[in-house]
Amino acid sequence: MAIPMTPPSSVDEPLPKGGVGERGLVEPAWRDLRPDRFGSQVLYRAASLRLDGTRADAARQGRLLATAALADWRLWPVQSDAVLCVSELVGNAKRHAVRPVIGSADDRRVSVGLWCRSGELLLGVGDYDAHMPRLPVEGDDPSLMDEGGRGLRMVAALSDGLFCKRAAHGGKVVLCRFVLARYGLRPCAVGGAA
Repeated sequence: MAIPMTPPSSVDEPLPKGGVGERGLVEPAWRDLRPDRFGSQVLYRAASLRLDGTRADAARQGRLLATAALADWRLWPVQSDAVLCVSELVGNAKRHAVRPVIGSADDRRVSVGLWCRSGELLLGVGDYDAHMPRLPVEGDDPSLMDEGGRGLRMVAALSDGLFCKRAAHGGKVVLCRFVLARYGLRPCAVGGAA
């Protein structure tokens, strides 16, 4: 089953834990992740990778990027949760958004990005599909969980926030946020000694 489309929203709020009712994932306008939107003191580190979503090893490549970046940035405590979330989000993009036979080469692309700024780590997985994902909520048909939705719930549970943002090319980016203090990390620990 494809993830139901969520109508565009101007709501500026994080995705609440445990579901969002009819609104699905919302777009937080304050989370424009283009580096030129941040001051030089705010954006500490970034890593990204474009993948062919039809390849069997796409999720593995996303995990390798996350593992290498977080090790380089010395964010070992958050590594297992973050790598699992990247793997799950790439898997979702492959399953629900990548169209291997029809369309252009863009339809097969999946992008993975990690951004570490003072006090938080953001992970994003983008694709060219316009359909916005939706978390299953209380009252949904339990058989829907047989088809999907478990992965997004897991990402929501592991992270401190789950968001979806419309991309300029018409696709979307699904983002999750990790507060570094929850892992015992101080902001100054990013990319150097604490």
